[in-house]
Amino acid sequence: MSCAHQNPPSPCSVSLGELPKGRVARVFRLEGEAVACQRLREMGFCEMAEVKVLTNQGPVVCQVCGSKVGLSKEIADAVYVEPVEPVA
Repeated sequence: MSCAHQNPPSPCSVSLGELPKGRVARVFRLEGEAVACQRLREMGFCEMAEVKVLTNQGPVVCQVCGSKVGLSKEIADAVYVEPVEPVA
C-alpha cells in the first residue's frame, strides 16, 4: 500500500534528496509503502514539518524537529518538500 495519495504533486515540490545543503523546506508529501511513510513520520518527517539539509553528499543528513537525521538517498527521494523562502 502506498501513502502518496495524501497530497497531489505540487509544481513547487522537490525531493529532499535534491535540496541543496543549507536550504530549509516544509515536508509536503511522502511516497512509498505505508510502513516506510509511518516510520518517517515517527522520525519527525510529518507533512508541514520544517527540514534543513545539513549535507547531501552520500546520505542526506538533515535537521528535523530539533534532531539530526541521516537518510539514504533512496529514502530522501521519497520525501517531497516545498522550499521555504529565506526571510530578507
